[in-house]
Amino acid sequence: MKILTLFIFILLSADEGFKIMPGDTVILTVFGEESMSGRYEVEEDGTLNIPPVGRIKVAGLSSNEIENYLVNYLKGGYMVEPRIKVEIVPSPLRNVFVLGEVKNPGSYDPRKGRTIIDYILIAGGPTPFSGDTITLLRREGNALKRIGSFSLSELIKTGNTGIDVSAGDIIYVSRKEKGSISSIEGTQQNAFYVVGEVKSPGAYEFKEGFRVLDALLSAGGPTDFSALNKTKVYRYENGNKEVIEVDLEGVIKKGKVEGNIEIKPGDIIYIPGSIF
Repeated sequence: MKILTLFIFILLSADEGFKIMPGDTVILTVFGEESMSGRYEVEEDGTLNIPPVGRIKVAGLSSNEIENYLVNYLKGGYMVEPRIKVEIVPSPLRNVFVLGEVKNPGSYDPRKGRTIIDYILIAGGPTPFSGDTITLLRREGNALKRIGSFSLSELIKTGNTGIDVSAGDIIYVSRKEKGSISSIEGTQQNAFYVVGEVKSPGAYEFKEGFRVLDALLSAGGPTDFSALNKTKVYRYENGNKEVIEVDLEGVIKKGKVEGNIEIKPGDIIYIPGSIF
């Protein structure tokens, strides 16, 4: 049993309302105990499986709560005054997606108190081609449910819809004279989403036979900072989430065509940055 000095660093959102959830990744460094160090994904039951400690329940905890939890847990029999560094990499699915007629469509970090108009402004504001209808969509099972449609001009005047924006929500700004979005609502979603390190993140019309590489090209291709070998496809079917890891770098550079899987309507293709 090693006696070390205790330091816990939680590199997470400064917002105390930020809660850890399944799908987030925890980068754990235990100084002097390399066997415990590594990257751990928070599983669907809200736990981390850290050998040799075992499963630790972390979902729903804030940064301060997880700090106290880990300190007490490890000091309860595994270590005496451990020195630990914890970094939280949020799941891309916890972001808020701003799509349609905005200048910088893509995914954005959720923050407590932000309104729909806040997210639209963060995304660069509406384009000259935007209509006056904004639609808020929320995933329920493997379907998208319309939470409400709002007037852009009224939102600018009032700044508050009275509806909280949640992680994973989609804010869609319509095109002039096109009205609010409907084609990606319901169980049969006629769109797929490409987010992360691509040149034009957003929603794209699904076509039968499309594969992951087609999705990447639809979004303008990768940026210079993309980690194509760590591509993930997030899929919801029958209320269940599936995460499919794809090595797009191998597909492109090494001709590993078996990795170029077919996508389905509603899929979210995430291209992470190379720093992760």
